[in-house]
Amino acid sequence: MKDNSYLFFGTSFYKIVFFIICLSHVTAVSAYKLHQNDTTPVSTQKEAIFFIEQIKELRSSAWWPHVKPDLFLKNLKENIYTPLSIYEGSNTNFCGYAALSYFPLHDDPLGYAKFMLELFDKGKAKFGKALINPSPEIMKAAGTLKFKGILDIRPADQIWFLCLADHFKGYVTFFNKHYDPGDENRFWASVNYAKFNRMVKILFNYGVTAR
Repeated sequence: MKDNSYLFFGTSFYKIVFFIICLSHVTAVSAYKLHQNDTTPVSTQKEAIFFIEQIKELRSSAWWPHVKPDLFLKNLKENIYTPLSIYEGSNTNFCGYAALSYFPLHDDPLGYAKFMLELFDKGKAKFGKALINPSPEIMKAAGTLKFKGILDIRPADQIWFLCLADHFKGYVTFFNKHYDPGDENRFWASVNYAKFNRMVKILFNYGVTAR
């Protein structure tokens, strides 16, 4: 069987190489507004910490039946305090989304926190230009992923990764567009180069130069 690993984020090596390439093109743009009328939200880690520490507990969500609210809140706080600790899990194809997570956690952690809390509470939320409205299969799966290392006990990351994979599609997901148990390990969750750039543009309103 031909090795197509170069098509998507399937190994740590390709994730690291691709992440470096993407950062070289995108992070320079994120440091300043694209235009004087640009309304891209930005916030600081300090603002996000102040906001999230005001929340002492969450009620269970009817939308996410397998997500424990205390673990969800703990996961959010970990991401805000230590953004580079976000982890795609063992043997998954979530590494593209983990790399992508650097941008909201670095440039707008407060916006990320508010989005995740609204998604948890209402079952859908808008991030950038995208309305993230996950399918029932995604809502049932979040919080149930097992044997993925520390991702097993990080339900907020499970929601984030699953929702991104559910919402954004690429040519590598042409034959598998709907989630089934175990699809986090298959092409359904994969990210090709064009898909990654499209997610950056839609979610974060960054200028992207890609070759």
